[in-house]
Amino acid sequence: MGGVSYEIASGRKVKDLIREYLERDAQCEILDLSVKGNIGYTIVKTYRGVIIGAVVKTERYTENGRTYFYVKDMSESMGPSYYDAPARMLDKLDELVPEPESYGREWRDECRRRIAKRKEANAVKAGDLVVFSEPMRFGDGFTRSEFYFVKGSTFRATDGVRVSITRWKDRAYSVKVPAAA
Repeated sequence: MGGVSYEIASGRKVKDLIREYLERDAQCEILDLSVKGNIGYTIVKTYRGVIIGAVVKTERYTENGRTYFYVKDMSESMGPSYYDAPARMLDKLDELVPEPESYGREWRDECRRRIAKRKEANAVKAGDLVVFSEPMRFGDGFTRSEFYFVKGSTFRATDGVRVSITRWKDRAYSVKVPAAA
C-alpha cells in the first residue's frame, strides 16, 4: 500500500495536517486524535459508519523550494509497527470495538505493554545500574549491557564511557539499585 503526498504551506502543524487529510481526503469523522512526533494515532468513523483505530505516518519534505506533506494511513488490523498510542485511546477502542479484526488485538496489547514498560522505566533514578538483556555494540567497538543511569537517554557504562541509548524504555532490562551508604 502506498501513501499520498501533496503540497502544503510551510509552518503547518502535523496534527492539523492529519486532521485535514482524514476529514477531507479519507472522508472520516475523527473521534480521537493524538500525535507523537510524526506519527498520528486516531480513532475514526469511516464514511460507511465503521469505527477503526488507525495509525498515520507522516513526513514533511521540501523539493524545488516547495514544501510537501506525505501521509500513509494504516488500520490497527494491518499490524502497524508504531506502538505509542495513549491508554485513553486504547480504552476507547476496547469500548467501541471490543473484537478488533486481524492484528488489531496484538497491536493494542503491544501498545499497552510499552505503556507499562515506560511507567516502570520512570521509576529508574540517577545512579541506578540498568542491566539490558541484549548487549549493545557501540562505535568504539565494545559491547556493553550494564550502565549507570544519568538522565533521559544518557547512561554511563561501568567502564566510565558516557553513552546515549534511544528508546531504552522499550528494551528488556533489570535495575539494580545501589546499596545505601
